Amino acid sequence: MSYHKDGFPNMPVHAQYINKQIKKHKFTVGAELGVRRGGFCISLLRDNRKLCMYAVDLWAPHADIDEHHFHEYHKETFYARAAYHGLQGRIGIMQELTTEAVHKFGDETLDFIFADATHTSEALRKDLEAWIPKVKKTGMISGHDYEEEWGMIPLIDSLGDVHVDEKSCSWHIMKKDLNEEWK
Repeated sequence: MSYHKDGFPNMPVHAQYINKQIKKHKFTVGAELGVRRGGFCISLLRDNRKLCMYAVDLWAPHADIDEHHFHEYHKETFYARAAYHGLQGRIGIMQELTTEAVHKFGDETLDFIFADATHTSEALRKDLEAWIPKVKKTGMISGHDYEEEWGMIPLIDSLGDVHVDEKSCSWHIMKKDLNEEWK
């Protein structure tokens, strides 16, 4: 990984891929579901001055989630990075389950979502079912980990003609292009 002059990593590959879509469609508000240390969110905000992001992550253990991370370290790293870059005014930090945070948004209020929370097909399905209505008709549904090891490819493919970046294992589809059962 290469580093910016400020000592933080340059934009992650999956953020570069999604960033192209943000610029192409002039998106100004998005939500990242599953933030961890915040490299994705911070990179997008640094490169898009008019962008505001909601960062949704529990940053804590949960009985229903079989993931073991250094939650407090990841949260503190994210907060420190946001503060260092002066981005606090453009980030809505939501420390809760993605399936709970979604109720704080009206339908069609987001330009895009980036799903990268719990890495199971069941969890992704719940996130997509809950969050797709929050995306504007002209918006984008996107995510990470389009890889066999996670078992989520059939679910992602069921959305419609999904565009996949093999280099970053990221994917996206415009809401207008979703298969009928997802609209």
